[in-house]
Amino acid sequence: MRFHVDISSGKLAVRPGVNLLRFVEILTETEREICIVDLDAARGRSANSVVVDLIQRWPDRLIVAGGISDAEEAERLLRLGAARLVIGSAVQVEPSLACKLAGMPWDFAVDYSLTSVVRGAFDVRAKFQLSEALDLCATFPSEVGLCLTDAQAATKCIRASKDTAIDAKKLLSPRRVWFGGGINEIKEVRQLQAADIGSIVGTGMISDDGDLPESLLGHDLLQRLRIEL
Repeated sequence: MRFHVDISSGKLAVRPGVNLLRFVEILTETEREICIVDLDAARGRSANSVVVDLIQRWPDRLIVAGGISDAEEAERLLRLGAARLVIGSAVQVEPSLACKLAGMPWDFAVDYSLTSVVRGAFDVRAKFQLSEALDLCATFPSEVGLCLTDAQAATKCIRASKDTAIDAKKLLSPRRVWFGGGINEIKEVRQLQAADIGSIVGTGMISDDGDLPESLLGHDLLQRLRIEL
C-alpha cells in the first residue's frame, strides 16, 4: 500500500489550505509507504522546495516522484533523505537512464489511458503503447518495481479496471507491482492484494465517502487527519 501525496505550488494539491507538514506527519504514523509527488516538476516546471524539506524532516521514510529526469537528480534526492524514487517519463524517453540508476532504489511509473501511455513532462512518444512500457520494465533489474496508474479513472472518478494490473503482474512476476487510479473502497484494495498487487491511494484516503479512510488509517488517526482538513 502506498499513499500518494500530490504537491503543487508548495501545497497539498487537493486541499491547498491544509497544513502540509501536519498532514504528512500524521501519515508517517502509519506503516504505509508514502510517496510525495511533485506535480509541478512532473509538468516540467520548477521543482517544489518543500519536497526537500519533507525528506529531510523524515529521512529514509518518504518516496519521491515527479520530474526526476537524470541520475544526478536521483542521487541528490537520495542523498538528501528520500527512501526511494519513482521515475517514469524520463526512462521512457531514454531507457539507458535505467543503467545510470543501477544500485539506486527506484520504481518505474507508467500512467496510461486505455492502451496508451499518458504523455508526461518529457517528450514521450505520443503513441507509446502500454505493452511497450511493460516490455521495457521487464528489462530492468527485478528490484525495480512497477507503478501503474489508470489516468482516466483517476481524473474522471470512474472505476478502474484491475485487469491491466493483474496481467502486468503475471508478465513481470516476481517484480513488485502497484496499481492506482480512482481506488476508494477497501474491497478494491483487497482484490488487488489477493493478486499480490499493492494499491496506490491518493484522494481516496481523505474521502468522506466509503470505508477506505478508516480501514487504512484507523479511527484515531482518521479523526486527527480530518481535524487538519
